[in-house]
Order: sequence, then structure tokens, then C-alpha cells
Amino acid sequence: MTITCVDGQYGRTLYSAGSAAEKEFSFSRAVKDGEWLFVANTSGYHYAERRIDNSVQAQARQMLNNITEVMKQAGATPQHIVRAIIYCPNNDDVPNVKNIISDFFSDIKPAVTLVCTPLAAPELKIEMEVTARLTAKT
Repeated sequence: MTITCVDGQYGRTLYSAGSAAEKEFSFSRAVKDGEWLFVANTSGYHYAERRIDNSVQAQARQMLNNITEVMKQAGATPQHIVRAIIYCPNNDDVPNVKNIISDFFSDIKPAVTLVCTPLAAPELKIEMEVTARLTAKT
């Protein structure tokens, strides 16, 4: 995934993955504001290949890769995450991603909310947004 970075208003730094949704809805993949990094709802989309996997497990792994990549570009790591909201439309998929998410957060233990609600497209099976504090100890 290629991340572009631009200076925004009020001293914020804006990060974009160049997705169609970012362009259509005029939002940033992530916004860095001081010591805080806000990563927008991110799916398991393969940006370079313009495709999404069929399985929720593969989407969850790619989603975590996408989040990690944008955080890296902003000078952060997953260890900086203090809060995450996971969106999974199908409650039956939750057990299929539980271990993937648990492994990712095993040493971090952020505040996490899991919501079962429809996403923007039917092929999307999981998304996550995170908030990170860059001055947090790693």
C-alpha cells in the first residue's frame, strides 16, 4: 500500500491510501494531530492489487497489515494503539477472527469495542478504526 502524506489545517498531518472511498467521501485514512493518531475505518482491501479476499480471516489479516502500514508512515507502531473499534457485519464471523485479533493485541491490550453492523459494501466482512497516542511507552 502506498501512503501519501500532506500537511493539513491546524498543524495536522493527513495520510491517504488513495482509495476510491477516500476520494468520494473526502476523508483521510489517518490524521496525526499532535501526539494523537486517528486511523479511519480500514478494511482488508489489497490496495496495490485492487482486490479483497473472500474469507473473513484473510480480510482481518490484511486489515491489520493496512493499519500497521499507515501507522508506520505516521511514526507509530501497533503498540501505540489505545483504542480500537472493530466492525463485523456477520456475528457468525466473530469466532473466525477472534484469534487473529487477539494475537495482534496480545501485548497491547487497548480498549476495544466490537460492533456487528453493515459495512459500506457487501464484500467487506471486517473493518477496524484505531486511535493511537504516539507518546505512549512502547
